Amino acid sequence: MLTTTTSTQYEDLTETYPNQVGMNHTVEYRITANDNQPLESVPSDIVQALVQGAYLDKAGNQNQTGNSITEYRLYSSYPNPFNPVTIIEFALPEQSDITLKVYDILGTEIVTLAAGNFEPGRYTVPFDGTSHASGVYIYKLSYGKGQSITRKMTLLK
Repeated sequence: MLTTTTSTQYEDLTETYPNQVGMNHTVEYRITANDNQPLESVPSDIVQALVQGAYLDKAGNQNQTGNSITEYRLYSSYPNPFNPVTIIEFALPEQSDITLKVYDILGTEIVTLAAGNFEPGRYTVPFDGTSHASGVYIYKLSYGKGQSITRKMTLLK
């Protein structure tokens, strides 16, 4: 039996707050299907809905500022493992010079997915592993003065 639910596993995708007048804001979410094993499907594409009312934090409290990004974050890629494309998502709390690079398990740089000065917000970048061998890859978000976050992803062919 399959049931459709919103997944709290992808909390990084639950809310974004663009600069809009009044109390309107956009909510973004993904949908997954869970079965009785419990197995979960790959998340859907991002769905957006315009919502009226006060901003709510994850506990349901009103948040009048609408700024939900308070720290630099690099999220788990999805799907992971992947073949041949995965999506990498990161969040910036302030305008920042960043680089997002992918390395093989030996530390050799494979590709730069993003570089430059980015406004605050959430960003998604695809990584296409078509021309790369199966294996574990590291992706790294660098920002500020030598600060970085790294995560692993697995390409299975």
